[in-house]
Amino acid sequence: MTLTPQQTSLAKKGGIVVLGGLAIYGMFKLWMSTKTYVLYQDIYDGKPNNQLNLSTWGGLFSCPGSKVMNGQNYTGNAHQRALAVSNRLHDVASGFWTWDGKIAGEQIQNGICVLDQTEDRGECAYIANALMILLTAQAPYGLGLGAGIPKGAFPAGPIQRVNYTGQYNKGFISTNQNAPFHLVSNVYAMNGQRQAYYLWDDHKVVEYDHGLPAVNGGNPVYYDPNFATTQGGPGYYNALDEMAHYQLQTEIYRFGQGFDFGNKWVENIYTVRNRLGAAAGVFIVCVQYGKTLAIADPAVMQQNGFDPSKLSKIAIGPLTLADGYDPANFDFQRAKTLVDTIHLTP
Repeated sequence: MTLTPQQTSLAKKGGIVVLGGLAIYGMFKLWMSTKTYVLYQDIYDGKPNNQLNLSTWGGLFSCPGSKVMNGQNYTGNAHQRALAVSNRLHDVASGFWTWDGKIAGEQIQNGICVLDQTEDRGECAYIANALMILLTAQAPYGLGLGAGIPKGAFPAGPIQRVNYTGQYNKGFISTNQNAPFHLVSNVYAMNGQRQAYYLWDDHKVVEYDHGLPAVNGGNPVYYDPNFATTQGGPGYYNALDEMAHYQLQTEIYRFGQGFDFGNKWVENIYTVRNRLGAAAGVFIVCVQYGKTLAIADPAVMQQNGFDPSKLSKIAIGPLTLADGYDPANFDFQRAKTLVDTIHLTP
């Protein structure tokens, strides 16, 4: 088909309009991707309400804190409202957050970074601090269960961040279904298959001493916005031990002491107890380096030098009496054969 001069002219003008519109849209998207507001930082800095930049409070540029609080009708007693905020924080953060245990997040400002979305990865303390801010900040930016966002550190009071290291302070293993915040399970069965568990040195949650007789007998509860309801629970614990599926109990081996595992970096071997407190075998804790699944070779690490931030732990087990592992008379040679030959699956 041949266009007339008039059609050609119109087509060119239309093309200019379309191209111009695409250019404007592209510039707008670029501007959106680089636009940063710091609403919760401004609140932390003490700016009065009439000086807050509310561009992220609802609307096109809603920050995560706004998405948790703005327009939400949290009802019920203080515990019910706090739990609802905790679980919604998890849902909102799931859209951008990645758990990374190598990035410390102990400070209040780390929680602000989550609520303003000025960072997108870090350890569990980031999300726990974000929840503490939402529970204590004054309405409408928080539930107002505290005296506002404190300077420096949260004072002693009913809302505290708790660092749980297991019943025996040696760490613990939790369930880890659905990979919340992209948290990849690090526990393997004897056949090398990855299991839906996670080995923790510690985990941060938020304690709320609510004083409500009808809730946990008036005792504190512990909100876990990192896991929320992803493991089938309500999003909180009545006791800290509830988050553990296995408790690491007795250390029967530590790296470099006694048995020689050769070119496999075996860090610890622990006896464990299950949720009911019964003996449940042993776990072998090994070290990996970088993104490879292979167990690291300590001699290679020492010869070539290594970046400690690339080290990570995995656990193999549980190894039981039925598998030939007696905690009271542990067969280290059998364990060496296992770590020498195991093929870990992605």
